[in-house]
Amino acid sequence: MRGLLRKDILMMKDGIGIYLIFIILYSLFSFFSGAPDIAATIVILVMIMLPFNTLSYDELYQWDRYVLTLPVSRRQIIRSKYVFALLVSGAALLFYAAMDLLLGGNLREIMRGCLPTIIGGLVTIALAFPCILKWGQKGRLLIVLFCGVAGGIIGVLGIVTKYGGGLEIAVSEGVMVTESVVLLGALLISLLTLLISYKISCKIYEKKQF
Repeated sequence: MRGLLRKDILMMKDGIGIYLIFIILYSLFSFFSGAPDIAATIVILVMIMLPFNTLSYDELYQWDRYVLTLPVSRRQIIRSKYVFALLVSGAALLFYAAMDLLLGGNLREIMRGCLPTIIGGLVTIALAFPCILKWGQKGRLLIVLFCGVAGGIIGVLGIVTKYGGGLEIAVSEGVMVTESVVLLGALLISLLTLLISYKISCKIYEKKQF
C-alpha cells in the first residue's frame, strides 16, 4: 500500500504548485493580519480537493485497469485513498496549529478554530468518495451538496464552540470541558463516518468493471 500512497503523492506533485502559491499568499496575509482562520480555510479546501483529484486522475488515465494487474487487492487500493485523505487532513491540522502558535495562539484556539473545519472536510470526503467511485465524474456534481452539508456542520460546531462556554458554566467549573467533549465527539463521529464510507467504497469497487 505504501507504493499506492507514493503514487498519489507523486501524482499531486506536478499540480500542487498552484495550491502552494495560494497557501503561501494567504498564510502571509494571515500572519500580518493576525487571523489564522484565513489560511486555515484555504488549507482545508486543499485538503478536500487533493483526494478528489487523485480519483479524477485515476479515471482520466485509466489507472484502475493497470493497477488491477499488480499484486494488490481492490480493498488495498481503496484503503490507500482513505489513508491519503487522512494524511492530508493531518498535514492541514499541523499547518493550522503551527500558524496559530506563531500568532500567539494556544491549544484551545487551535481546537476551536481548526477542528470544526477538519471535521467538515472529513465528512465531505466520506460522503463523496463512494459517489465518485460509483458514478465517476457525475458523482462529482454531488460534491457541491456535500460541501453544503460540511458547511452546516462547521457552522453548528462553530456556534457551539463560540457560545458553549456559557452553557457549561451552569454545569461545570471548567470552561473547555463542553467544547472539548463536543469537538472530540464530533471528530470521532466523522472518523466513524469515514470508516463506514470506506466499507461502502470497498463494496462498490469490488463490483466495478473496468
